[in-house]
Amino acid sequence: MPATSMNKVLILTAALGGGHESAGRAVRAELENAGYAVVMADGIREMSPTLDWLLVRGNRSLVTGIPGSLGAVFTMSSRRAGVASVKTLVGLLFADRLLRILQEVRPALVISTYPLVTSALGQLRKDGRLGVPAITVVPDYGVHPLWVDPAIDLHLVVSEPSAVLVEKAGGTASVVRMPVAPAFREAPPREEARAMLGLPREGFMILVVGGAWGIGNLEEAARCTAESDAYTVVVTGNNNPLKRRLAAEFSCEEDVQILGWRDNLPVFMAAADCLIQNAGGMTCIEAIEGGLPILMFDPIRGLGEFNARIMEQAGAASWVRSADDLREILRYASRGELSLCVPRVDPFIRTFYETIAPLIQDSSRPSVAQHPSEQRE
Repeated sequence: MPATSMNKVLILTAALGGGHESAGRAVRAELENAGYAVVMADGIREMSPTLDWLLVRGNRSLVTGIPGSLGAVFTMSSRRAGVASVKTLVGLLFADRLLRILQEVRPALVISTYPLVTSALGQLRKDGRLGVPAITVVPDYGVHPLWVDPAIDLHLVVSEPSAVLVEKAGGTASVVRMPVAPAFREAPPREEARAMLGLPREGFMILVVGGAWGIGNLEEAARCTAESDAYTVVVTGNNNPLKRRLAAEFSCEEDVQILGWRDNLPVFMAAADCLIQNAGGMTCIEAIEGGLPILMFDPIRGLGEFNARIMEQAGAASWVRSADDLREILRYASRGELSLCVPRVDPFIRTFYETIAPLIQDSSRPSVAQHPSEQRE
């Protein structure tokens, strides 16, 4: 299919934690496979490089430095007045700036994978300056109200409880089979994956993951798994100080492997019998795609806890409330005395592409209003 404006799709994401970009890349792969010309850009950076800098560093500092504050931030930003204030501010300060890339790409559809970008697009849809459909992809089970904008054409979510949250916040939702990177759907069988990674062919294996930033209480999770008679792999992402601490602590443990960022995470998931997570998002969606049981342990305050609750409600994961409970569950599971709940993909849920294809306008000149002449920061 030749690249024309009638089959161009613009994906706007954000470099905060890795999950939003992962969602964007998975969506891009699915659309390109369907023949669409896809442009992917960092929506926050397009809105303001300064805002991008503040959000990336601010979020990283809160998560790694003072995680207890995240619960307070989540609570305040969930209130109706707080949500309205943030959306209004984003619309006033940054919506115009997205018009630059919209004019450059002239897409037939715009997709957001980050809530503040969604708010800016919602403002453009509401005032008529964006005349093509705009949708948002929500990889979290717990849909925070900032993800939702009534002016957005469609919010794509991963479960019925998630859709209910969107509708309560005034948005239109559709449950879809969320795209994942092709490597997760093409992962090798368990035995082959273990052989590729040099892992024990037999026995129970636990994968502990804290996302790209290596966030959360991975130390306690690793201690619990090490006491369960299972083989443990801990992936610390880009958190090199955490990797060094854990490597030192478990240096004498032959059945504990501490790793940094991995490009072959799909193979590790295929080799594992259980995933321990603390935030949710794309990592859990990728695990669910492969039928890997998920235990949420000591979730990140605020959104992580919200995700854990909705995932448990949706039957996608089990939320383990204490370290003692985690040790007991893993001990019984590793001995074959307890079967962990295996999440399954509903074969009757519409795919991402089946859901969004009708929204793409059949027009050679999608309607995007002229933006004011402004200078980038």
